[in-house]
Amino acid sequence: MYSKLSKKVHTFVLLFFSLIATGQIFAQTTTIRGVITDIKTGDAIPFVNVFYEGTSIGKITDFNGQYFIETNEVVSRLRFSLLGYKTEFRDVSYGESQILSLKLSPEVKQLKELTIKGEKKRYRNKSNPAVELIQLVIDHKKENRKDAFSAYQYEKYEKVQFALSNISEKFKNKKYLKQFQFIFDNLDSNQMPGKVILPMYLKETLSDVYFRKNPKEEKEIIKGNRKVDFDDFLNNEGVESFISYLYQDINIYNNTIPILTNQFISPIADNGPLFYRYYIKDTVVLEDKKCYHMVFYPRSKE
Repeated sequence: MYSKLSKKVHTFVLLFFSLIATGQIFAQTTTIRGVITDIKTGDAIPFVNVFYEGTSIGKITDFNGQYFIETNEVVSRLRFSLLGYKTEFRDVSYGESQILSLKLSPEVKQLKELTIKGEKKRYRNKSNPAVELIQLVIDHKKENRKDAFSAYQYEKYEKVQFALSNISEKFKNKKYLKQFQFIFDNLDSNQMPGKVILPMYLKETLSDVYFRKNPKEEKEIIKGNRKVDFDDFLNNEGVESFISYLYQDINIYNNTIPILTNQFISPIADNGPLFYRYYIKDTVVLEDKKCYHMVFYPRSKE
């Protein structure tokens, strides 16, 4: 009986170690790491999809083009894919730790020409979302204008610039400009394409504005002021007077806007849709609020 029991125990131990060995065989881990680069530039390629073929086991490369992937499944091949590059396949050794780096080739696809022609439609106010939107603005002018608030404050930035346009060689060679030739080193052709302009006066002001309705009080605190001009060439007092006359505090909530000696219809005047054409150019969501970029054009060219 003892010998039979010993034989059974011995058989059980052999079977136990046999199962362990079998488990070790079936539990082999395949580990692969490497770097993916562009075959032309040599730059690392991030976000490359690296998957064991026929499985859902995969990773993507990091910003340095590196990846690390491992599995206990029986695998034999890796798939490398990324939009704009040719898909590559590589055989791997099951149950081993290995390094597999490769270079991907860009894949250029020729797209067929696509022509889109829009049908020109007559502008109408009726059933026009831009007009419906601007009408909401017009309907709420009374509560949205600055005068409706009991108090407010804002930061104000002003910039005034004067320049001479169409600077010719004849003008530059004027006798009274001989001693001011250095100013022509600042000619600018970027602000007005096709024309050369000479900046003559620039004034910038940054300030904080405070307003209280009752009792009424308004205060402006200037935080910064910068002025660039040619003192010997310009009459600054005359320029300052002209600026005071030219610059006026424009309130678009009024029906008319004075610019120099003319009165223009405000784009949000009560009867604005009779004088302007409105278009919604773009929309964007900022802090859960839909914002519209709207443009408008006068109905009459005059």
